[in-house]
Amino acid sequence: MPCQSCIAQFFHRLQKPVWAAAVSAFVTGMLVYLFALTNTLFLTGDALNNVYFNGDLMWIGRWSSRWLSSLSTSYTMPYVNGLLMIAAVSALSGMLVAVLEIRSTVLAVVSSAVMMCFPTVSATLGFLHNADAYMLAAMLAALGVLLLEKTRWGFLPAVLLIAVATGTYQACATFALGMLFVRGMQLMICRPDVGPRALLLRAGRYALCLVLSVALYYVVLLAMTGGQGATGDYQSVTESASLETLMAFPQNLAGCYQDFWQAVGPLSTEEGCQMGSWPNHVFIALELLLACVSFLALQGRKPLRFLAFLALCALAPFFLCAIRIFAPDKVYNLMTYSVAGTYLIGIVLMDRLPETMERLKAAKGGRAARGALAGVSWAMLACLAVCVYSWSIDANVKFHKAKLDYENMYAQCATFLALAEANEEYVEGMPVLVIGDSSYASGRGRPAMYETKMYYTFMRYCLNVDMPFSTANDIRDLARMIEDTEDFVLMSCYPNEGCVQAVEDCMVIKLSEKDY
Repeated sequence: MPCQSCIAQFFHRLQKPVWAAAVSAFVTGMLVYLFALTNTLFLTGDALNNVYFNGDLMWIGRWSSRWLSSLSTSYTMPYVNGLLMIAAVSALSGMLVAVLEIRSTVLAVVSSAVMMCFPTVSATLGFLHNADAYMLAAMLAALGVLLLEKTRWGFLPAVLLIAVATGTYQACATFALGMLFVRGMQLMICRPDVGPRALLLRAGRYALCLVLSVALYYVVLLAMTGGQGATGDYQSVTESASLETLMAFPQNLAGCYQDFWQAVGPLSTEEGCQMGSWPNHVFIALELLLACVSFLALQGRKPLRFLAFLALCALAPFFLCAIRIFAPDKVYNLMTYSVAGTYLIGIVLMDRLPETMERLKAAKGGRAARGALAGVSWAMLACLAVCVYSWSIDANVKFHKAKLDYENMYAQCATFLALAEANEEYVEGMPVLVIGDSSYASGRGRPAMYETKMYYTFMRYCLNVDMPFSTANDIRDLARMIEDTEDFVLMSCYPNEGCVQAVEDCMVIKLSEKDY
């Protein structure tokens, strides 16, 4: 059958490292994120507020978010959303192996583990309602990079794919930039057959593709909003068009380096593996050493090219953390997936190590140099193993704490409702308002859900309590009004007697004093 033949031919053409990366990434994702996929977790307040979410984020410029979110329906289902997210990262991992021409199956598997366990992926689960859309967008960006680099006809499809990815999550544009930078470094170091003119032409092609993608993103945004553009500004790159942002470029450029070192800093939180920063920093130091040796061995004496190589090394934090340019002071790990390119460069260099060693055979002291490089490569693999393990443990620590927080919140809300209904002033259908902050959070610190508006949302979605509030702002406004009343001021705090009273036609449970 023609269809069967096409499918068979497609899989036959896939090189072993490509499908090995995709399959191993999927298995890794299922193992690392199984707890999150099989439990009800609210890692962020956004996740709780969007148990039912149609994906419409046009107000912050994400015009394609609704399209990709529709694959998992408007209901947030951990297993479905999480499975789609893992599948997207798996496909993305295979695509990057194809782009970077990684020949070693072992190193392809290592690269997939890095892409699957990198903190950005676990952070995305904090926004489970849109986690599948975010990672599907990253996959589209990776597909755009693959088509741009590996096909003659891929320029326009790449522009379209990266624009759609940007329309779902603006940081995808900088993810594409980061992956193209990794590819450029590979060509600069490992491909002596690609001359300066060819490198410049490729760089221009990459830049033009990204510029046109961002331009197309804005054109579509304006067309879909009737020229209005984004009406909100929530940690997005929609604010990047301002003159103030452009004027602050030098400061933001310095911020790129700060973000980079933060992203490759401590591997885990206080509750995690306590590995500190040394595996990352050792890996980067060895990576730079291997990059210099590989360049000199594979490229020979090319002073200008070597200077260009050193310049790219110095500019790496900019290319890998360029999101800071577009979203000043609002960068967090959900937006720094491109930093995973730091580890991909090292993996590419290790994949080309046989050629490097072959060139060193004839050099004076070549045997010792080859032995040293073998030791460097094993040390880099060990650092990567520590990084992947630490990222995985840290993610599951967060998942476990979120589960405890959910159980605590459920018990609290059930208790509060029982107290409200037992009050003699309670009338059926009367709004129940929990005001204040709870001290019953698991671990250190207070999760975002332990605040006034979240109690209402939790009771609505998890305890099926219907209350007459249409938005979170309604809850905030009412709570602020009640906090200023004399009746509320005179109330005692939970669990003391008098912590439950009727105020302004609401049954109020007071958890803490007003924070003036």
